[in-house]
Amino acid sequence: MFWRRCRVLSFSWHYFPPHSDLPSPIIRTPFSGYLLFALAVTASVQLVGVYLVFTSLIVPALAVRSLRPVLRLPVAYAIGALGYLLGLALSAHFDLPSGAVVVLVMAAIAPVVPWLAARWAKPSPPEPMP
Repeated sequence: MFWRRCRVLSFSWHYFPPHSDLPSPIIRTPFSGYLLFALAVTASVQLVGVYLVFTSLIVPALAVRSLRPVLRLPVAYAIGALGYLLGLALSAHFDLPSGAVVVLVMAAIAPVVPWLAARWAKPSPPEPMP
C-alpha cells in the first residue's frame, strides 16, 4: 500500500483516475514528483551529508550519459551500488571516514564506465559510398 501511494505521488496525475483512494486531490498534481524529490533530498542531506547525496545523484548520471538509453538506468544503479559497497569496505578496512571514501570511489568508477562502453561497443557499419 505504501509503494502505491509513493508511485501516485511520483507520477503525473494524468496516469491515475480521479476516483482513486487518495485522501486529497491536491496530492495528484503534476508537481508532486518534484515535491517528493525535494523532501527526499532534504532528509537524506540531513542524514548522510551534502557531498554524499550530491555525489550519489550526479556521478552515476554523468558516467552513463554516453550509453544507450536502455542501459543507462541499470548501469547507473550498478555504479551507485558498487561505489557504496567498495567505499564502505575500504572505509572499514583502512579505518577511514565512510562518506569521503564512498565519494572518492564513485568518482574513480565514473570515468571507467564510458571507457568500457566505448571499448565494448560494436563498431558501426561502414557508410555506403555515393
